[in-house]
Amino acid sequence: MIFRDLLEHLNRQKEIERQKETCRNVAIGAAVGTLVGLTVGILFAPRSGKETRKAIADKTVDTAGHVKEVVSVYADEIRHKAHEAGTTARQTIDSAKESVHELIRRAQQGAEDGEEAADATREMMADKLEDLAETVKPK
Repeated sequence: MIFRDLLEHLNRQKEIERQKETCRNVAIGAAVGTLVGLTVGILFAPRSGKETRKAIADKTVDTAGHVKEVVSVYADEIRHKAHEAGTTARQTIDSAKESVHELIRRAQQGAEDGEEAADATREMMADKLEDLAETVKPK
């Protein structure tokens, strides 16, 4: 049970890492796409320099806003997943602690039961030896 929970926690951590990587790739892709689009736009634009600069600035602002939105969505998802993973990890640790405490309690109880059984056996053996000694004793 503890190992299964730990394995699930590790798998969730891997999933979070994959999502972070996806977020990075989307941001990089958006940035590269923006640069390529701007470059192509500049090369083939039949506008004046002033109009081209304004168009570039407007497109950059639009693209930056879009990239921020995409990154924000992924960041929120990653935060949520990280929070869930942390909660699960805490629950797994708490469960493991409870299991360990229960095992310790059982071991202590077993040791106490063993001591009681040993004491009872010792007393019984002493009584039997006394009885045997009385039987064997010359009269």
